[in-house]
Amino acid sequence: MIGILLIFCILMAFGCTPAVEEEEEKTKTPTSASLERIKGEEGVLVLAAQEGRLALYVDPVSGIFEVRDTQTGRVWESNPAGRVDDPIAGDGILKMNLHSLMLFTFVNVESNIEGTEVNSYTQSATRGESRCYQIENGFRMEYTMPGRGGTVLPIEITIKNGTLNARLPLKDIVEDDEERLSKVSLLPYFCAAGMDQEGYLLVPDGSGALISFNNQKANLGEYSQPVYGKELSRTVSIRDNVTNNIRLPVFGMSDRFFGMIRAGAPHANINAATSGIKNSFNYVYPSFTLRTSDSYNLGTTELTLFSEDIVEMEDPSVTYWLLEDGEGYNEMAEICREELLGDRKVEKGENAPFYLQLTGAALYDTTIAGIPVTMSRRLSGYSGAKALLEELSESIEGQIVLKYIADQKSIAGEYPTTFSWDGALGSSAERAELMEYCKDHNVLVLPSLDLITYRNQTLNTLTWFHSVSTMVGESTILCNFDLSTRRVDYSVKPKYLVKLSSALDFGNGLIQSLKNESLSGVAAETLGRYLYSDFANTGVVSRDEIARQIAQLAENFSSSFSEVLLSDANAFLLPYATRLEDVPMEYSGYALTDISIPFYQLVLNGKMEYSTVAINASASENRSFLMALESGSALKYSMITESTDELKRTDLENLYYLSSQGWKERSMERYEMFNEVYRATDGFAIRAHEVLSKDVRKITYQNGATVYINYSSREYVGEDGLTVPASGYLLKK
Repeated sequence: MIGILLIFCILMAFGCTPAVEEEEEKTKTPTSASLERIKGEEGVLVLAAQEGRLALYVDPVSGIFEVRDTQTGRVWESNPAGRVDDPIAGDGILKMNLHSLMLFTFVNVESNIEGTEVNSYTQSATRGESRCYQIENGFRMEYTMPGRGGTVLPIEITIKNGTLNARLPLKDIVEDDEERLSKVSLLPYFCAAGMDQEGYLLVPDGSGALISFNNQKANLGEYSQPVYGKELSRTVSIRDNVTNNIRLPVFGMSDRFFGMIRAGAPHANINAATSGIKNSFNYVYPSFTLRTSDSYNLGTTELTLFSEDIVEMEDPSVTYWLLEDGEGYNEMAEICREELLGDRKVEKGENAPFYLQLTGAALYDTTIAGIPVTMSRRLSGYSGAKALLEELSESIEGQIVLKYIADQKSIAGEYPTTFSWDGALGSSAERAELMEYCKDHNVLVLPSLDLITYRNQTLNTLTWFHSVSTMVGESTILCNFDLSTRRVDYSVKPKYLVKLSSALDFGNGLIQSLKNESLSGVAAETLGRYLYSDFANTGVVSRDEIARQIAQLAENFSSSFSEVLLSDANAFLLPYATRLEDVPMEYSGYALTDISIPFYQLVLNGKMEYSTVAINASASENRSFLMALESGSALKYSMITESTDELKRTDLENLYYLSSQGWKERSMERYEMFNEVYRATDGFAIRAHEVLSKDVRKITYQNGATVYINYSSREYVGEDGLTVPASGYLLKK
């Protein structure tokens, strides 16, 4: 059973006893015992490593370091040069933080309360308890903290292949019996920019966001969001304001660096701040959660639980590419593209693809002979789907990617252990006609399957056995929330998260049943966007391990089919997808962020085909269309072929925008406009993206064509007299 750090009364309530630390853990010896020590005085930098034109210098007392370009003289600093005289940080802990390589928090074992953030400088270096050691390509700092029971926290800094690398060796952490580490931030002030400097911070929020230096938003606080989304296996009673999650484990600063979390990303947060919030500097950095937590109510008291052990994950590590003056998010996207997708290259057609989602059926409650029953109602049957495709094909010249919600178990809210067509869709003869038409008219049919969540248990998927557990042993549920109150809407049945071990067990049967239908691929509805821990009785399964299991499930489908469509996918799943849909079109709009950019799409561009979220589901169809042009995202529409009256008394009864009668003509018009730009830009092969103003973007393509996007309600006139219509675009070939 999972060990929980609880006060004595809670331990008694749950029938638990505190875990006793093994003697060998108390006497654990850091790896550095066999390493050569680097000695020196504080403030005096010593050469630690050199590779090519890059040289790494370190202050062996504090750990503060510099990377120098021996040819150009350019310097990248771990901590800001003006930290000593910072008027905003004052003379307390905020100023001491500026001298530190790491910030961290502790949780007290007895009280189970997390303390305030402290730093490596005051806890160790100023007490003469820090040590610096020589390692290959760099140095290792060990911060021993006598005030924290002798806790030892190491960090390794190296240069290799022209990059800077930071690693936190988890196995070498030595902890006190009474206080345990809960969170660690790495290099929080690396290349921090002062108030007299211009530029921006990059955070991968949604499609991507820029935070301008010194943006006068100090009262709004720091930006901090979890990589790959929040921990889903926590108790949630109120919905937060997150609209888009972080899908790429990256961050950066113009003219200075681009960072990528190499390991530990499932347990990381991306944090950013501008001058005035805590000090005079602008900075962005990653932090890592070492112990997971959850809150629950015991009577009238809300209590927070922390896992006893550091979560199982790879040693957190971050790589920093050192940028030159003038380099920004376009160069960052290029680096990220090559790192994540390598030599992969998308095969562009002569015409733009078109993505269509058809909901085949939905459940509704009725009675038969006075007995309440739940039945499936047709929304887009085989004949209706074929008729709609015939109409769309009159204008759509490129491939149509049809995501078809048609699996019987999925429509019933059950986990799809096998695939079978829902009986409400029509006869087998009608299905054969649809599939034959699709084969002859360049329509790719991908059945939609939810491989992560389910609503209703069956004999094959028992909730108590196949669902994920919270820290207090309850089944994790994903609730619907009321839009007005943001609280749980109990009128809608919640979903359960499936254990990945169960999903992997079911996978072979599901794959075989799909092959029996001669299907060439699958649309894995939620596989790419969810990540969580599982606090099972048999042992904790961390987000890091769940990510590996999800990747294994995706690989199983990828190796079995020629097409795997993922939705809004996390970075670690990109190698297993042939195409993406529902790629976020903009940032979440957090107060500290300033400008939305299609960074995610810039990373995918040229390597993978990707689509918008459903254009007709957005608040502004025209704005979504312009975003598609800006980001090179294929258009996607979501429809049903039957009358919207059929939505009544189903879970979809409010989704009246799904009517194909209302959208098929408009979608064909939009496609023709989109396809014109697609052809003129050689398939949206983007060379550079520019922000001309708050509402105007310029995209330059490899063939020299340019597209200007104007989101403003006013006409835009450039310095060269170029005019872009209000809420419109301009193509220059």
